[in-house]
Amino acid sequence: IISNVGDNKLEQKLLKSFPNLVLMSSKLNLPIIIKYKSAVSLGHDRIANAVGAYTLKPNKNNLVIDIGTCITYDFINKFNEYLGGGISPGFNLRMKALSSFTENLPSTNFKIKSTPLIGTNTKESMESGVINGTINEIIQNISEYEQLHPEINVILTGGDTTFIKSMGSTIKNSIFA
Repeated sequence: IISNVGDNKLEQKLLKSFPNLVLMSSKLNLPIIIKYKSAVSLGHDRIANAVGAYTLKPNKNNLVIDIGTCITYDFINKFNEYLGGGISPGFNLRMKALSSFTENLPSTNFKIKSTPLIGTNTKESMESGVINGTINEIIQNISEYEQLHPEINVILTGGDTTFIKSMGSTIKNSIFA
């Protein structure tokens, strides 16, 4: 099964080269029930994450947080129903937005790394705002899901997950408590 939300040329090449491959879709016979109001518009990556959470932790409340270009939050309840979630910009997208949609903030070669709370120049201040703001968003979202569903598994995936896991005890205690 191919789950692709980016490179359509690669997808077509794979489908041509491997005719037995199937394109991920909400229309497939899935082990979860999709309760999303617009299932046709649901990203293939989000469906794959939901099925993966079900496979790892069936009959449990699962929150999948996919941290990459965007950060997606996908909730699958203990009845194996995909209910939906949220989408927000990832670290790099936020940094690019600052320089693209403001007059005086510079474009930077942003590398995700630990940063102090108080930036001492414009670049550090941008990094502090993006990194600390994003981490706090993730922690707050987890907290709100936990209030609704006290017994919940949090599953992290995506390209920037390694950075999140490398963070200090504050985020580790919030996610992996």
